[in-house]
Amino acid sequence: MNVELMRQIDKNLGGFFCLVFTAIDGVKKILGFNKVDGPPKKILFLKPAEMGTSIILLPTIKKCKEMFPQAKIYFLTFEENAPILNIIGEIENKNVIKIRADSIFHLMVDTLNSILKLRREKIDTIIDLEFFSRYSTILSYLSGAKRRVGFHRFHSEGLYRGELMTHKVGYNYYLHVGLSFLSLLYALKYPPGRIIIKEKLSIDHLKIPKIKITEKEMLCFLFFPLFFYCFYLISCQPCYRC
Repeated sequence: MNVELMRQIDKNLGGFFCLVFTAIDGVKKILGFNKVDGPPKKILFLKPAEMGTSIILLPTIKKCKEMFPQAKIYFLTFEENAPILNIIGEIENKNVIKIRADSIFHLMVDTLNSILKLRREKIDTIIDLEFFSRYSTILSYLSGAKRRVGFHRFHSEGLYRGELMTHKVGYNYYLHVGLSFLSLLYALKYPPGRIIIKEKLSIDHLKIPKIKITEKEMLCFLFFPLFFYCFYLISCQPCYRC
């Protein structure tokens, strides 16, 4: 699916739906339907796009398991980005929810199915890792999760996402992305509202293990480029006929 089309849909329709659902959520708060009780039991990390940053997310997932050892960890992403989660290796494959984004039809169908699955699983906590995406905000709200953590623009410039997050964290443009993700997790220590993280965030928290390869993999890595280079030299030789 065309990325620019997705951005236009998010811009033109997303803001409107965020406004509508914010009004609905306001009524629910008045009626007392948004009470949050007990620690998180099922936590979903929501990162549909830009999965290159998910490698940096590894320390946050490990810290989440340390903070909430009894909680089940889930992840929702676009289907083409799911293989990188196998590299991370911290989330069971059955707990990875995939959405096809190759067409608008598949996107709509899989989004609806994902919302229904999240409700069946009774996900109680969602950490929205997107930077001011309305799509992920709406998906978080419709999932039925009582705790919804995400970035909020406050008084700075940024895309309108409504007031659908229960734990609103300010996005710091000067902070490392990995530490920004970690701040979303730490927000769960605080009661719902506009969160000011008091924990000291240091680059030392972002220790990412190096990927180790075997000798066989190393030989393959060295052999195949050499093989194709030799093939290229041979194929480029002029052909002479006697």
